[in-house]
Amino acid sequence: MTPPHRDSRQLDAAGRRILASSSVALCYTDTSCVLTRFSHTLWDSMERLLPSLSEDVRTALTPLIRDGQQAARLTVRSGVDSTDSIGRVMAASVALHRRAWLSASNFSSPVRDALLNMPFDGKSLFGAHADSALRRFRDSHVGD
Repeated sequence: MTPPHRDSRQLDAAGRRILASSSVALCYTDTSCVLTRFSHTLWDSMERLLPSLSEDVRTALTPLIRDGQQAARLTVRSGVDSTDSIGRVMAASVALHRRAWLSASNFSSPVRDALLNMPFDGKSLFGAHADSALRRFRDSHVGD
């Protein structure tokens, strides 16, 4: 279902496209982190093999293993940072989608503005104050 007004439809479509592409990016980042974790596990396994090797081979492989472990840790850190950024993009697309629907709604301007300015608290889209605002809106229209 799409909003009836042209501008709202465009905002809604943009929000959907942004959400879809950020979802793909999130899947890619998740897969990358899983593979990097596997890589880190392999480097740890190689480190456990070091005592069974000769001294000259151990001396040659130790820096390589350390660099591989550090690269894997940095790649995981990069994945975490990417996931954080993607989460922010997803939240922005949800806010855009919300704005499109609220601008197309029949809510009065003060109610719409109050709903648009409610923060996303991580648990619910409109934050903790949404229920009371919607209750006030419903109560103000009971006699209509």
